[in-house]
Amino acid sequence: MKSKLADNIRRYRKENHMTQDALAERLGITLGTISKWERGTSEPDLDYLMKLAEIFRISVDSLLGFALQGNDEEDTIKRIKACVGQREFDGALRECEDALLRFPNRFRVVYGVAHAYDLIGMVLNDKELLQKAVDTYRLALELISQNTDPELNEIQLKNNISECYIQMEEYEKGVEELKRNNICGINNTEIGVQLISALKRDEEGKRYVGLAMVENFAKMIVLSGAFMSYWLHQRNPLRCIQASAWFMMYLRSLKVRQDKPAFVDKYIATYELFMAYGHYIDGRKKEADREIEEAIRIAKEYDANPVYSFENIVFLEYEIKKKVFDDLGNAVDGLYHLIKEVEEYDNDGFCDRFRELIGNSETSEKAE
Repeated sequence: MKSKLADNIRRYRKENHMTQDALAERLGITLGTISKWERGTSEPDLDYLMKLAEIFRISVDSLLGFALQGNDEEDTIKRIKACVGQREFDGALRECEDALLRFPNRFRVVYGVAHAYDLIGMVLNDKELLQKAVDTYRLALELISQNTDPELNEIQLKNNISECYIQMEEYEKGVEELKRNNICGINNTEIGVQLISALKRDEEGKRYVGLAMVENFAKMIVLSGAFMSYWLHQRNPLRCIQASAWFMMYLRSLKVRQDKPAFVDKYIATYELFMAYGHYIDGRKKEADREIEEAIRIAKEYDANPVYSFENIVFLEYEIKKKVFDDLGNAVDGLYHLIKEVEEYDNDGFCDRFRELIGNSETSEKAE
């Protein structure tokens, strides 16, 4: 084994964005001493090695640069994951304890140990292990600045802590953690579920569940728009029809009464028109005509009596007092918005047929 102490002091100092002056000040020594350490003309004693390791948040053996086969961070994490994956929990726990002793200040190792405690504690319903997971996740949060994994972040770690509390049946603690970490309402669903199911605080929980439903509806609208655009670009009539039918069924299921208006009607009109496009390019033009006319009818009825609230929406009509906003304009504008997108791919005259039928409806209205 070979020591790379001088190189590592320089490397870890730079990784921590510290000058030699700043490091010397932290340690209470001269700049010249730091310079000698980094040139390798002298070496720090044990006390300073430990202080350097603490400042750099690494283990002493990492600072010394001792490379032992199979004993680096990566191999340690792999061994823990392998043991957990094979359900060799005793071996995994031994590896975890050893890893924390050897790499107490390395984020990837500490997070890996916390996650292992979490999984094993959940499977075995072991509250002691789940508490260890909580404590180790909190240590990982202190080291989060070392994280280089874009799929890991502070929010996820905090939510993992809340999930551990819930597994331990410490519901109050779990909910409080979720509330503190409820950025942009990301935890509304879980908060609502725990308030209602575990804590029996129904009215408070219902509010969170309602907010979550609103958020999920908004996401579904965006998702459906993406699917519609995709199948439009593919000119796949069957998928256009299937996607439209499914989304219309979903939106209609949200209405308390089908004979009363709701803000979802403007979207239903758009999906009706998209279904008509699928039938039109599939050659079923009479069916498409009926659907175009139905889309126009729904849109115009909505625009005559628009709804900008959650009135007539299941579960929400008396609970959520928010107004509804979107970028479609009125419902007829929404139809024209879809036609504008279809036009680029329309080689069958669908857009012209829509304009003809909506023009006929406007003529009929004037005549009346």
